[in-house]
Amino acid sequence: MLLQLLALHPKSTMAELNHDRILQEAASLEELRKGGVWKTVGKVLLWVELIPLMFLYMSLRAGSQLILWWAIIEGLLGLALYILGSRRRARALVRLGVVSPRGPSPELEYEAEQKRRAG
Repeated sequence: MLLQLLALHPKSTMAELNHDRILQEAASLEELRKGGVWKTVGKVLLWVELIPLMFLYMSLRAGSQLILWWAIIEGLLGLALYILGSRRRARALVRLGVVSPRGPSPELEYEAEQKRRAG
């Protein structure tokens, strides 16, 4: 919705805002979110991989290689999604650091420091 409003907003009314920077920042945040989703799906696949691995020995003794190939494919897919998600998040963070002029705001560690700055 915000992107639609930015497209309709007359750019000359608020000249101090850089609309291209805002769009780039929104795109970087979306990439950051997608990378996080890919990493999460990869982790879930790797953890769910443990279930068929419990039956791998029995399956190989019975002469079936179905669980073996299932485990290999699911493990590779989970690992690939985790690695791609990590890379996508890293690129988005770098791009977000370049786009944002001030960078992320530092966290205040102590409550007393927060009160001193607020009051």
